[in-house]
Parts: sequence; structure tokens; C-alpha cells
Amino acid sequence: MTLRFSLFMVDSVMSAVPAFIVLWAVSQVADADTYGTVAIGQAFGVIGAIAVIWGWELSGPPKIARADPQARKEYYAESIGARLWLFLPAVSLGMIGLWFATDGSYLAIVPGLAGTLSGLSPSWFYIGTGDSRSLVLLETIPNVAATLLGAFLTVYSGYVLPILVLPLLGALISPIVASVQILGTRRLCASDFRFANAVAALRKDAAPAATGATTALYVTLPVLLVAAVNHGAVASFAAAERLQRSALSLATPVTKVLQGWVPSTDQRIVVSRIFRALAIGAATSATLATITAFTAAPILRLTTGGEISISVSSSLFLGLIVGAIALSQVTGIVCLASLGIFSKVLTSTILGAIVGLGLVPVIGHSHGTVGALGALALAELTVLLYQLWAVLAALRELRKAPQPELVSVEG
Repeated sequence: MTLRFSLFMVDSVMSAVPAFIVLWAVSQVADADTYGTVAIGQAFGVIGAIAVIWGWELSGPPKIARADPQARKEYYAESIGARLWLFLPAVSLGMIGLWFATDGSYLAIVPGLAGTLSGLSPSWFYIGTGDSRSLVLLETIPNVAATLLGAFLTVYSGYVLPILVLPLLGALISPIVASVQILGTRRLCASDFRFANAVAALRKDAAPAATGATTALYVTLPVLLVAAVNHGAVASFAAAERLQRSALSLATPVTKVLQGWVPSTDQRIVVSRIFRALAIGAATSATLATITAFTAAPILRLTTGGEISISVSSSLFLGLIVGAIALSQVTGIVCLASLGIFSKVLTSTILGAIVGLGLVPVIGHSHGTVGALGALALAELTVLLYQLWAVLAALRELRKAPQPELVSVEG
């Protein structure tokens, strides 16, 4: 497990690099408004990616962890056909939305397309199998290398386009290579792409998909809402949001290892592992929250050469957001998912969306970045508290009626 964790850590640290590279490269050749336009495109891309990944990112790892090798290949092949059917409308609607939102600016359209392509990523499969080596070699390294090359060409040429186009190529090539490695001798056939089969596959993961869709709303819409009510705060809010994702990537190896470790067909093992997972998650989230709160503001000033900055209050709210999300990843996609209680995860995300999307435009309009971040902090705490209650309630029920096989405690 130590080697697996180490490689997942390498993956997470390397995955955090592109966000900073894009921010740095764009700030070297353009102004904050340009980065704001890029950020709007990235927000649309995240929404598209979550639509394409459907429910596999949440339900996939536990299923893969329990399945035999051949069943894993069949499940992955099934996901490819279904996700390609989802990709077509997702990218079409996203490009139309960006055309109207940014007057057809390529600064938004290219990163929007690259983001949507990331929904075809096989990372959830590698998390389920615990194959961190393949995740690093076939997905992380190609994408980071493409971003580094794009940054070099952008700074060297003085044009923003390379830092947008090269990651797009990486997002296109990486899933193809990884899928060949995953499927091996199991070749894709026409039945894998039939619409009826795709619909059947999508129905099986409807609850996790609804969770992902709701998450997309309250994770990515805030950038668009801030742009609508306080355009001057877009650059700093979007930069803070990118820093938040980078900080959370440091918690990702913990979550990935736990996603593949906690699930078991023996419920007694699952209960024991969940308590250990919660302890590990609490320690990780507290550490990340503290580090983020004290370093976010200086990191942004340093990264952008002073072009983009946030206040100390914003930095503190950002730390609170990072800590809450880091722990809710453990309570949600590890603990509740391992227990098969996807509806509780969905309910928590709906509550977070109601709080976040309701307060961000109101407080963000009058208080800018610090107000929007405060609203998001409240939303993430709402999600975390509900999930903690759901996990503890489920564990109480399981302890009252212990059984040899794990079953969902959903009513």
C-alpha cells in the first residue's frame, strides 16, 4: 500500500501543476481579463466533463475493486460507448454556451473543449484497481508534459494559444492509449456503441450521475455567477478556485487509496475500515486547511507576479473550503459509496448547491471574491455535516444487525 500511496501522491502533485502553469503562462503574456475569459471556458469544461463521466467516477472504483479481471474489462468497455454518446451533446451545448457567453472567444472555447474531453479519462478505473503506476504513466505524465510544452511555447512566442491547444491534444490522446492498455485483448465491437446499450448502462448509474451533475452546478457555476454579478472579481475568484483545486489534489492520493481499500464483500471489514478512513481523512483535511489558509494569498501574488491577489479573509475562507471538501471526499465517495448509499451523497450535494448557488450571487455582488468564497465555505460545511451524519447513522444500523455480506442500508 505504501508504494501505491506514493505513486498516487506523485500523480496528485503532478496533476496540480497544470493549473498553476496555465495561470502563470497566461499572466506572462496577457492581463487579468484574459485569464478571466480562460477561466470561464474552464468552468464550462468542468461541467461538460462531469456530464460525460456520468456516475463512473463515484460508483466505478468500488465496483472495479470487487470485480474479477474480465468483468472489469466488460464494465470499462460499457462505459466507453456510453460516455461517447454523452460527449457529443455535452461538447455541442458547451460550445454554444461559450459562444454566447464570451462572444465566440477561442480563449474560452479551447479550454472548454479540453475540459469536456477529460470526462473520457480512465482514472476511476485505475483507482478501483489500485494501479497507480499506469495512472501516472498513461494519463498524468502525458497531460502535464503537454501543458509544460504549451507554457514554454506561450512564453516564448508571446501568444496565449499554445497553452490552450497543447493540453487539448493531451486530453485527446491520453484516454485512447490508456483504453488500449486496459482492454488488452478485449476488442471494442459495434454492440459497445449501440444507443440502447448506452442507455441501459447510464440507467444503472443514474444516482451517482445525478450526484455528479449537482456537484457540477455548485462547483463550477460560482465562477459564472460571479462573472454575471461582479465581473471585476472574476480573475481573483477564478484564481482562488484553481488554487483550491491544486490544494485538494494533495488529498487525492489518500482518497484514491481509500476508494480501492475500503470496499469489501464482508461488512465487518468495511465498518472497521470506514472508521480508520474517517480518522485519516480528518487528519489530512485539518493539515491542508491550515496550510491553505496561511499560504494562499502569497502563492497567488507570487504566481501571477502581483497581477492577481486575494485578501487575508479570502485566504482563510479558502482554507476552510479545502478542509471541508477534503474530508467530505472521504465521507462521500469513500464511506457512503462503499456502503452503497449513493442517494445520501446526492442529497448532500443538493443541499450544498442550494446554499452555494443561493448565496454566491447575493454576497458576491456586494463583497466580491471574499463574499463568494464565504458563501462556498458555508455550502461545503453543509455537505460535510450531512454526510458525517449519514455515515454514522448507517454504521449504527449495520452494528445493530451484523451480517456476513455487505448490503446497502438504504431504505
